[in-house]
Amino acid sequence: FNLNSLKTLRINFNKLRENQLYLKREKCAFAQQRIKFWGHIIEHGHIRMDLGKVKAIQEWKTPKNVTEFRSFLGLANYYRRFLEGFSRRATPLTALLKKGRDWNWSKECQVAFDDLKQAMISDQNKLALPDVMKPFALRKGCLRFLLPFGLL
Repeated sequence: FNLNSLKTLRINFNKLRENQLYLKREKCAFAQQRIKFWGHIIEHGHIRMDLGKVKAIQEWKTPKNVTEFRSFLGLANYYRRFLEGFSRRATPLTALLKKGRDWNWSKECQVAFDDLKQAMISDQNKLALPDVMKPFALRKGCLRFLLPFGLL
């Protein structure tokens, strides 16, 4: 935490006050090395899944019905950005939710369920946060991502 950070905080607090927006002191934390935020842990320039959620995923039993299954898939979907190939991995599972389809937990579903669980509890599941002190470049025609523009 440095002098620039304090200046930035003061500017932000003044803007909030000008717009009659107030913060509760007990809900604020400043100059933290590690913070929990909406099911994520943010620390050292990375964001990763909350360890409590990882433990819950690790202990998740095979779903017995659609309701239990939707609960698991909802949690998995929340963390999908941490999982490479999420859509491909979840395909056998999402097929269970198609309209008019009966509940049939197949061996293929179990393999996909176990694969997703294993991927979600991996220690490698962290994303780098951008370094806002470095310049960003806006490039036109980022075909790699099929976007007309890309922020690099």
